[in-house]
Amino acid sequence: MTQTGPEAVSLQLVFARLGAECADLAELAERLQSVLAPALLRLADDADCHRNVQSLDLFAQRLAGVATILDALHGQVPSAWQADIEAALRGVTLSELVSRLRGAPAATEASEAGALELF
Repeated sequence: MTQTGPEAVSLQLVFARLGAECADLAELAERLQSVLAPALLRLADDADCHRNVQSLDLFAQRLAGVATILDALHGQVPSAWQADIEAALRGVTLSELVSRLRGAPAATEASEAGALELF
């Protein structure tokens, strides 16, 4: 379970970073739910749409649950256990996510609230 080398990172740290990422995503899902759910429910009398709105809540709850588990595991893994974080990140295509999981501080919101970012 121990990997050595310049890319070796403590699994405690990896679990902590993953837990923080999941917690941030759960908060984002909650915010999206609070904005989108009322509008979607007003617009649609379709039962499938209502189920999809309920899925937003389930999505947020599941992410929060995964964050809780990762946080608990982070405290249980021996600090000597390490893994090659670079090998694990090779398949991740979101550069900001890769940076955060490498330990870079989260970028602050550069855009103003309500601004639309098109990509």
